Amino acid sequence: MPPTESAVPVSPQPGGSITYPTPGAANVSSPKTLTAAGTVQHLRLGHHLLMFLQFGDQQVYWGGDPDVVVSPAGRWSGTVCVGDPGTIELWLVDMGPEGFAALENSAHNYWGNGVPFLPSRLAPDVTILDRISATAVRTPTSCTKQEPQYYG
Repeated sequence: MPPTESAVPVSPQPGGSITYPTPGAANVSSPKTLTAAGTVQHLRLGHHLLMFLQFGDQQVYWGGDPDVVVSPAGRWSGTVCVGDPGTIELWLVDMGPEGFAALENSAHNYWGNGVPFLPSRLAPDVTILDRISATAVRTPTSCTKQEPQYYG
């Protein structure tokens, strides 16, 4: 009789995408609150989705509002204030408890100062799921009043 392999359950890897705005969009208004949307699969218990915004080639990643809503079907939406015109990168990040705690650590003030390195370096339980590039254009709009003040 051949030996049997022990069944070790394997958790599926989380995955996700940004579907709005579309990659290469050239009409993102600024300053304005952008509601981005997409899909996510296999988000682990205790993890959060978070968007990060990067302006041009700056090596600073600004955390979006921590209120990204995920439906039971895996659709998500969340907001971020696009404060300046130009090239922007939106990053979709799976943020585990260690990463979220590092982001909120008041000693570094990452919410106010931005993260000076890729968010995936915050902790081992942080994974970048997707990123897109878009172009923000100046419009006579503004970010909503409930947006945090750390957006520039």
